[in-house]
Amino acid sequence: MPVDFTTLRLREYDASKILNNMILDFPPNVDNKTGVIFDNKRVAQHHFCKVIIYDTGTVYFKGSLHKMHNSLKGVYAPNYDKKRPYKGFNGNNFTYENLCFVIRYLESLFGVNSSCFVLQKIEIGLNLQISVCPKKITSNLLESGGKKFELKYEDNFAKIIRQEYELKIYNKGNHYGMKGNILRVEIKSKRMREFQEAGFKTLKDLTIESLNKALLRLLKRWNDVLLYDCTINKNKLNKGQNIELENKFQHPKYWVSIKANNKDKPKKKYLKIVEDFSANIHKEIAIKIENTNISHFN
Repeated sequence: MPVDFTTLRLREYDASKILNNMILDFPPNVDNKTGVIFDNKRVAQHHFCKVIIYDTGTVYFKGSLHKMHNSLKGVYAPNYDKKRPYKGFNGNNFTYENLCFVIRYLESLFGVNSSCFVLQKIEIGLNLQISVCPKKITSNLLESGGKKFELKYEDNFAKIIRQEYELKIYNKGNHYGMKGNILRVEIKSKRMREFQEAGFKTLKDLTIESLNKALLRLLKRWNDVLLYDCTINKNKLNKGQNIELENKFQHPKYWVSIKANNKDKPKKKYLKIVEDFSANIHKEIAIKIENTNISHFN
């Protein structure tokens, strides 16, 4: 299931309904001794998510619907250690049925239907089993739209920040001690315009049809990525190809230094090398995203 982190605003909602909910603990935002208000909101932690009530009366829910489901069901990460701080788990399969379960839980918790939860931000992504170690992907990302990826956590995590969204690509298996080559590719919307075509407005809109449309957006963002393919067989390249690969094509600095209108020719030359002399890992990942259908998440 591609849905993960969300920011939801409760529409036309009476904050006292959730503030008085016995399940939630809202620490005071007033100093008992001085009576001074030290924050403009009250926050309750709940299954690795947050319920936030602002002084204005506006109520938000923030967090991973996937982590919430696992927490409600008692599902832990493979590397879970009760002696260490734990931040939840979202590395396993998250079905459409699981998503509907969480939505029903939120409806019950807040006492409203799903159309009252207005989507402010959402993450759409996939955990993909691929043929190479995911770090060989993250550490070899060249650019997207003329911008270089930021790398973290020993190159196991990469992201690009745009005005409308963040594109994140990382080694999911490494994160949770999971077996297999699990690569996570996701878009984190900063404005819901990124998923305008999917028709996301409220939780009620997270249907199989709309989520499949959102995956087309994920595919587009992945196809915008230029990847240095670690499976290129350099022994089969001619001298000129090897020189260009060594001095130009495998370096992010080279690609981001080229103006957009001058990039087409070298990109075609590089992609021809990938097509003829590699396993074409980028295409492998694109096909996996393209072939994903929400109705198959069961």
